[in-house]
Amino acid sequence: GKVANDPLRQAKNLAVITIVLASRAAIRGGLLPELAFSMADGYILDMEESGDITRVDRIACQAELEVTREVGKLRTLSVEKNLLIERAKDYIFKHLHRTICLGELAGELGVHPNYLSALFHRTEGMTVQQYIRRQKIQQAENLLKYSGYQMNEIASYLSFSSQSHFSSCFKKATGMTPGQYRNQYGRH
Repeated sequence: GKVANDPLRQAKNLAVITIVLASRAAIRGGLLPELAFSMADGYILDMEESGDITRVDRIACQAELEVTREVGKLRTLSVEKNLLIERAKDYIFKHLHRTICLGELAGELGVHPNYLSALFHRTEGMTVQQYIRRQKIQQAENLLKYSGYQMNEIASYLSFSSQSHFSSCFKKATGMTPGQYRNQYGRH
């Protein structure tokens, strides 16, 4: 649309609109508002000083590309963070038969335990220990359904401190004792 009678002012106004819309989209894409606004302000000031329509258009395009790159960097970091959590979950699955502590897991992944704990909770909606317990209970369910192992053997195999601790955790998670679960779902 036409937003000015002077061709240079027209180009500048359209550039301002483009830069503002790009910065708003970047904020919706996860860019911090302070960064998006300061980038937009810088490009708008640079563009306002220009007396050349071609340069104004170039600045608007550059602003769009730059905020897009910044949002892309956030997306890459997000994927990498998720890959870290997937690596953590893989490690947990491979070591369900032993006691896994947060420090050991973080060391294996090369990150600080507090960072891993916070990221895991934000990504998975539960603590690392809650996730480990859930995975152990799921493994126990499979063992109760499809194997002939005794409760104490399953508790020991999954590194519960005792059979009563195993039974307590299992009942809390499933609403049944391991024996009740086996009677209901196990192969007879």
